[in-house]
Amino acid sequence: MTDFIHDILNDIFSRYFRLKPIRLMLFVTGKCNAKCTMCNIWKGHNNPELGLSDYEKFTADPILSNIKYVVITGGEACLRDDLVDIVRTIVKNIPKIKKITLATNGLNKNMVMEKVENICKILENRNISFTVQISFDALKEENDKIRGIKDATQKVTSTIAGINLLKETYPFIRIVCNCLIQPLNLQKLESIYTHFLKEKIDFFFTVVNFSGTYYNNLKNSNVQFNSQQKKAAADFLRKISRDVKNLGSINERDLGKRFLFFELAEMISGKTQTRGCPILRENMAIQYDGRIIPCNITESLYYGNATVANLSDIWACKKTYETMEKIKREYCSTCISTCGASPINVAQYYIKNVHKEVLLRLGSKKGLTGG
Repeated sequence: MTDFIHDILNDIFSRYFRLKPIRLMLFVTGKCNAKCTMCNIWKGHNNPELGLSDYEKFTADPILSNIKYVVITGGEACLRDDLVDIVRTIVKNIPKIKKITLATNGLNKNMVMEKVENICKILENRNISFTVQISFDALKEENDKIRGIKDATQKVTSTIAGINLLKETYPFIRIVCNCLIQPLNLQKLESIYTHFLKEKIDFFFTVVNFSGTYYNNLKNSNVQFNSQQKKAAADFLRKISRDVKNLGSINERDLGKRFLFFELAEMISGKTQTRGCPILRENMAIQYDGRIIPCNITESLYYGNATVANLSDIWACKKTYETMEKIKREYCSTCISTCGASPINVAQYYIKNVHKEVLLRLGSKKGLTGG
């Protein structure tokens, strides 16, 4: 409860003052072992990657002293041989961490399991939760097409099973599968949703985003929605945002998730985004080559580089402020990313939508029982 209250206060004050970030996102590599149709990261990059000594240096910067939530991603983060050492360095230098999330495609079970188990050994008895976020976009051959890898579903399912076994030893592990909505899986969303529910797999749905630099997918015609496909995607998201029984049963009535599904549907349908972006205000994102970026969508508008300047100086410099204002003006209103929802947004959603559902359900039960 204390963390929740602190996050609410941080959300309020960060709208008016430049506070220290509470979230850290590390893109530890630009390499990937998938060949996804909606993303061209796997085609390679030319910039050198930060070394362990670089992470040792910048994670000790005082600007990160309030970090509570850390996301480690890539490319495919597990391709880094020193990933476990990077996590060890983060935990050592940033004392207030409450949660670490590792994003992976889950296609190489042995590689992922080795990294996950060794990270668990570091986090054991530290009161830090650990979420493994696994990409899972469709079942059977549709997933093979999307990921560009044969037997992708079988490989991901095997990785999920392996991590579930680890939970017996390390109960603080949580698995979340992320399904990326795109034209190639649009007709299969119901089946993957049913699969998640049947297997009691926690899940999230996002929508394919476009970037000229990070994803390098602006010219990928096979991931561009037409008007009919947009409507189908929005209808699906609205449906699952109202699926109180199922979402409540496995996700503890996660209002933030329901809000973002609803908001995504509205955005796909042409609504202007007005909720603001907590990630822009509260998140420090560091690319594999040291660039401090606002987010992966606006990667080209990076603030500075951790290899040539201190994080504290970059966070508070004039260029950063000016870049943030540019992003608010030119990008945020049409952004369909689900990088975050503030507690205030979720509360407003609850009052306008969920509260009515709860009252209707209570009224229905009361009528049936005659109470």
